Amino acid sequence: MISNDWVLTVLRNSVPLLIRVVVFQVCIQNRYKLNKKYRKLLNSLQTDSTDCVTKGNIAQTKLAAEAENKDNEAEQKRQHGKRVRYGEVFQLRHMFTNKFVHMSTTQTSQQDKNNMKVSLHDFNAKNAQFRILPRYKVKSEGEIVQLFDQIVFESMKSPGHYFHTSESYQIDHFTFGSELNLGVERSSYTLIGSYREIPEQERFVRGGSVLRLFHKELEAYLVAEGLFDDCVTEDVHFRIRVIDQHRPKSLSPSSSGITYWQIEAEHSILDGE
Repeated sequence: MISNDWVLTVLRNSVPLLIRVVVFQVCIQNRYKLNKKYRKLLNSLQTDSTDCVTKGNIAQTKLAAEAENKDNEAEQKRQHGKRVRYGEVFQLRHMFTNKFVHMSTTQTSQQDKNNMKVSLHDFNAKNAQFRILPRYKVKSEGEIVQLFDQIVFESMKSPGHYFHTSESYQIDHFTFGSELNLGVERSSYTLIGSYREIPEQERFVRGGSVLRLFHKELEAYLVAEGLFDDCVTEDVHFRIRVIDQHRPKSLSPSSSGITYWQIEAEHSILDGE
């Protein structure tokens, strides 16, 4: 449905350690031309100080861009809860960064040089609009998209080009992953619903929530030291943090990263339950 949060995972990849980085919000096809005009105007002023554009023109263009943003927000609220159907055009907002997924028409991807780069930006554009299609022909355009469907994404800016995931590679010393890019070869994704935070329910602990475990009698935190993908050198243990009235820092909860634990549901952490 429109405005629900979805988790998109490549079929052949494993579940990520940080679920927040793979949660996306489905947004309507936003208007963008007035904001594009405003960005171009600001860019021209920065690159050419002799431009004869007046402050009045800038203010007027800015007001028009802000009005366009308000119209987009109002339309997003109006269509909240509407079921998404195959063949419809929408945008994907990355919830962790609050930015939209964009494809580039000028930059190639780092891993697959024949494909185009996919990146995140905080503005609307034609490059951020994609069509959702079924992976298999058992479903057709116009049918409702359901959870756990296998789907592909086609670019509206460059029809015939789809989201593609590169082969797994080593990103840094600790991390392996794949690059998302755009090409004629398509990758399929599984659609998984994810819980969306609601202010009235912030007090509940859910899959993916982070907390600390404090032993009141021992005045100690349960900690785990070390790094992911490294050999375990020390078992989970309690670290005493005695409260001392003469040490103001000890009166506050520990902020050390080793005291934090992420809650994971036994069946899956992807849905946030």
